[in-house]
Amino acid sequence: MLYFFIAGMMLFFSIILEKFRTIDIKVIIYIILVFVLVSFAGLRGDVDPDYANYKDIFYSARVNSEVDVEPLFLYFNKILSYWGGEFQWVIFIMALFSITLKLNFFFKYSKNFAFSILIYYCSMFFLYDFIAIRQALAMAFFMISIPYLIERKLFHYSLFIIFASLIHLSALVLLPLYFFIHYSYSKILLYAVLFLATLASVFKIDIQLVSLVLNYISLPGFASNKLDVYTQEDVFAALSLRQLLLGFIFVFLVSKKDDKMIQVFLNIYILGIVVGTLFNEVPQLSFRLKAYFLWTESILVVYYIYRIFKNYNILKVFAYFALAALYTFSLYGYFEVLHQRDSSLIYPYKFFFE
Repeated sequence: MLYFFIAGMMLFFSIILEKFRTIDIKVIIYIILVFVLVSFAGLRGDVDPDYANYKDIFYSARVNSEVDVEPLFLYFNKILSYWGGEFQWVIFIMALFSITLKLNFFFKYSKNFAFSILIYYCSMFFLYDFIAIRQALAMAFFMISIPYLIERKLFHYSLFIIFASLIHLSALVLLPLYFFIHYSYSKILLYAVLFLATLASVFKIDIQLVSLVLNYISLPGFASNKLDVYTQEDVFAALSLRQLLLGFIFVFLVSKKDDKMIQVFLNIYILGIVVGTLFNEVPQLSFRLKAYFLWTESILVVYYIYRIFKNYNILKVFAYFALAALYTFSLYGYFEVLHQRDSSLIYPYKFFFE
């Protein structure tokens, strides 16, 4: 099946990168993965839950109907339509920018970018770059803003986040991140945070933060309408066992010898668990907000594999195989849930022209 063939290709490239570390090999693999994933997401047909919704937005924007969507995305649709573009260009251009920016980030900051991409592919790619494409692009802008975050350039960082919020309003949750991210927190504090988040998930404790905030602020119309939709879901927003377990593992492994970037990625990951817990009153909101933070597992998992098995390539490759099996199994489970919801989703993959 195509979905898992792509995952296998990423695993193969991950092993190649452990054997051959020349820049030429890295660039060739990077170009192949960009081409494959952009084509895969950008040329897809109606195989995901939100494809029809984005088509409705496009045709409503074309005839200047009222649309409940963020302004930058709305005007993108209007401009594309004005210049004679058809709907599929929306899907392709969003995929081109979102996926290229993310893959470029992994290329720069991961010890093995192909395996980082594999982790992202199995954990978030389909939920965001296939379905919630506006948030996927907002996440990409957050990724490229991280160097400004680390360099404490508040103005530059804020510009990126505000721009991202014009694509998906939820990106505003990233603004306060600037004031928490630069510190090296004690392991005891981090363990305590993870323990409390675990209790909230295990005992299904609703944190009424959303209701409290809405008592003091009012949301724009499109955001209020979206929140109304989110609140209709009554499934508890529990953090997954993988997310919590990785949090404890990352805290256990973190060292003062790790470079600043890794410290920042760890802080972002832990804040994702905090955000997912604090907003669990509204499950869909919790799931979406924590995604801005928890993608960092794609970097951290690879970094700690590299650190633990630094001089043992065979063990590193074994770890890649074992983790790839776990992540792809998780992906398969996600596909099954979508397909059971609607038999036309995911299987079989089809291009837009089919």
